[in-house]
Amino acid sequence: MSDIILETRNLHCQYANGTIALQGISIAIKKGKKIALLGTNGAGKSTLLLHLIALLKPTSGNVFFKGKELKYDRTSLATLRSQVGLVFQDPDSQLFAPSVRQEVSFGPINLGLSKKEVKERVFSSLELSGIPHLADKPVHLLSFGQKKLVSIAGVLAMNPELLILDEPTASLDPQNSIEIMHLLNKLNEKGMTVILVTHNVDEAYGWADEIILMKNGLITGQGTPENILSQDQLLAENHLTKPIILEIFNSLQLAGYLTKNLPIPRTKEALLTLIQNNAAVKIH
Repeated sequence: MSDIILETRNLHCQYANGTIALQGISIAIKKGKKIALLGTNGAGKSTLLLHLIALLKPTSGNVFFKGKELKYDRTSLATLRSQVGLVFQDPDSQLFAPSVRQEVSFGPINLGLSKKEVKERVFSSLELSGIPHLADKPVHLLSFGQKKLVSIAGVLAMNPELLILDEPTASLDPQNSIEIMHLLNKLNEKGMTVILVTHNVDEAYGWADEIILMKNGLITGQGTPENILSQDQLLAENHLTKPIILEIFNSLQLAGYLTKNLPIPRTKEALLTLIQNNAAVKIH
């Protein structure tokens, strides 16, 4: 059985106004992975994710979910969207119900589940998202960060196998961003495949198993965060900067405070441990 959950082959997209958004995108996403789709504004990231959830139909090329090519009839789309969840960047474009409980209930109700099953899914999704205390709150009274969590909980109530998020930490304060990323890690630990669309290199570097780099509707790099985000020329060509953790690590090595054969740190904690264990004496 294939370990590929989602695949695109030679995907092209040209909008009605003539704008070419995607130019032959071919990617294969493995089950259970954390994928960061990284690029500056206008790279084609959001257009690609709309194809992955079949909200856009390609000009040419194909999209496959669990080995089957996507079809665009109503029944096929309903099946796909019960298995693949999309969380938009702006929660106000996704939320519409008066209360949090009603919002999170909407998807399961439309699946035709029993009242008991709907109640169980709502409870589970709110618990997992860390917001059970908001269940009866009016959505319009929530903070932006709370709305983000409610929009995620609403998608989780559908029990998707694959979760796609467009800039989930955009406009959030640091604490809310940490909470969102912690939630995505918990979901992945439970076996969910997660695709994160972002232009934040630090976020992508510390979180992802794999980076897919995009520019002008093309894939310009794909591989591990350590490999992709350590290439100065590649980053410059894509108008991105090196992650701060990697920048500090490289600078300490160049200055002789850390040896060249150390493992590359992905987190602040890992970097601090390396410094504490290896930087007692400057190397000459």
